[in-house]
Amino acid sequence: MGMMKNYLLNVICACSDHQFGQDAVEFAIQMGLVKLTYNLDEDVKLIMSQYDDVIEWYRREVAQNEAVLSESYAPLLAVLDIDTPEGQRKDQLLFPPAEAA
Repeated sequence: MGMMKNYLLNVICACSDHQFGQDAVEFAIQMGLVKLTYNLDEDVKLIMSQYDDVIEWYRREVAQNEAVLSESYAPLLAVLDIDTPEGQRKDQLLFPPAEAA
């Protein structure tokens, strides 16, 4: 099991230096969108040939999850009279931040 985790880490890191890209590659592998051959060079070449698609698949998934979360929190935010986290006013927060000294 340890060897497989190490292999997956090597594949993910070889495909991207950035967290978002690594998350996207991991997502594609987990969802079966990219089939691994367990040959590092071939797998990296395969993933990189589909890299733009992998990023797009992951962006869509993240956006969908954000929409679902926003919808599920809407009743709570309505009760608190908060539109968005950026729109929060100190007097509306349950636990306001400590004032700077």
